[in-house]
Amino acid sequence: MQCLICGEKRPPVKRLQFKIKRIPGGQSSGMALISANAPAFESYGLEASFIAPTCQDCGERFSKAANTLIEREDTHITVGPLVYLFWTREKVPFSVATLLSRPEPNEVRALIDSVFSSHQAATEMDSVPFYATAFSASGGRVAVRDWLDTTVEKARQNLARYFALQRIVHLGSGVQGNPYGLLPLAASIVREARDLSPNVPKVLLHMALRGGPLPSWLLFEAVKRNRAERAITRPRAALIKMVLLSQQETNVKEDSMTQLEPQNHNPAYLCGRLLAVLESIQQSAIPGVNATITDRFFGTASSAPASVFGHLIRGAMAHLGKLRKEKPGTYEALRRRLAEVQEPLKTFPKILTLEQQGLFGLGYFHQQAADRAAANAYRQSRKNEKRESDNQ
Repeated sequence: MQCLICGEKRPPVKRLQFKIKRIPGGQSSGMALISANAPAFESYGLEASFIAPTCQDCGERFSKAANTLIEREDTHITVGPLVYLFWTREKVPFSVATLLSRPEPNEVRALIDSVFSSHQAATEMDSVPFYATAFSASGGRVAVRDWLDTTVEKARQNLARYFALQRIVHLGSGVQGNPYGLLPLAASIVREARDLSPNVPKVLLHMALRGGPLPSWLLFEAVKRNRAERAITRPRAALIKMVLLSQQETNVKEDSMTQLEPQNHNPAYLCGRLLAVLESIQQSAIPGVNATITDRFFGTASSAPASVFGHLIRGAMAHLGKLRKEKPGTYEALRRRLAEVQEPLKTFPKILTLEQQGLFGLGYFHQQAADRAAANAYRQSRKNEKRESDNQ
């Protein structure tokens, strides 16, 4: 029969002798990539591996090649139930697996700068073919879940966009945080990594290497997780930002939505900021409160703001009255912050769409990051003042 790999007419093997190992959830002894163990998988009277004729030499070569790619850290990544393999026709000083699994900030910054620089010169490496595929276990067989065929140049360009779109402020320091690998972004929408659907890392990797937008269903999963946890983690905020901006014709060099945007007067974004400010007022007035307004009202505030914000603002007024007597400095700072957010917000939306709920989450996260950064800066200035006075 004609071998599907080399194209030569050779004796096909009924069962591949070499197995592919280290597939997540697969048999430890390894599994075959080609196999038909039931009549439903047979066609034209062909059984076992005859359904995809392969000569013994080619079967051995591709099985050993796959195992080598899985064994090497710089040619594969494992995300949930999938293992992705990467290779090129020629050797290049460029490891997609390392960037996607353990991205180094300096390396990512250099990648973005080189790709978006108008002075970038073409190299021989750019036209080298680049390939990726995804394997998972399916019973006793290896299932091919994804395939990608592009060039090193296009892969680098899309990777730079992938990292540029996810840039967002760090919640504690208030400055831009480190880039995320594939797993933290994908796992941010589930409670545990074992609950992760293979489609999530699949669409993220497609966007990272092939470009294009991320699907809206990924935003839905992120928003749903926000409501379940009544909180927004940094990787999930980055994921929301990636979905929203990847669906727009946005110039990523402008660093849109990476940190608090006071000039952004979108009602959904302002409502997210407002909830964070009201939460700060409550926590300042009642230190150690067991259940904050975010714990109690995040779901309603992020989907139907008009039904809850009137009540929350009335409660904040009482807290501000207490702060005015006990902590005048804190009162004045929070009062100004509240006025800054409320002034452009003419009315509360009755219902927020899915995209608006994503903006609400980003507004809440950005305001939290800005508030914590301001608090850290204030504490540091007080320490410096005390140190100077002690030295005098």
